[in-house]
Amino acid sequence: MAHILVIEDDELFGIYLEEILSEAGHTMILAKNGQEGLKRRQEGRFDLILTDIIMPEKDGIELLRDLRNMSPQPKIITMSGGGHGIFPGDVLPITKMLGADYTLTKPFTKNELLPVIDSLLAKS
Repeated sequence: MAHILVIEDDELFGIYLEEILSEAGHTMILAKNGQEGLKRRQEGRFDLILTDIIMPEKDGIELLRDLRNMSPQPKIITMSGGGHGIFPGDVLPITKMLGADYTLTKPFTKNELLPVIDSLLAKS
């Protein structure tokens, strides 16, 4: 199926996403912060990128700007559960304006995630 880059600093949520994606037949590379995610993207080609917003070293908004300046441009889903006084409803609309193809509020279920991935990949 698809080769997906997941950028997520929460180790347990990263494991959760890996289970969902592998069960659906996708391959996944996990980066633990925005800087590592950017490096992984520079080293490889991905069909889709799923990134958290509030992360150490390089936040998801900075990362999204960098990713949108790279070619080719895979579909990007941004996700956030908030934190540090920031609410998902405040930050996710900003990522949409900056070029995210879809946004998700964490936590979410596989029944919420997989149809979004299928829809975005069908548009590729």
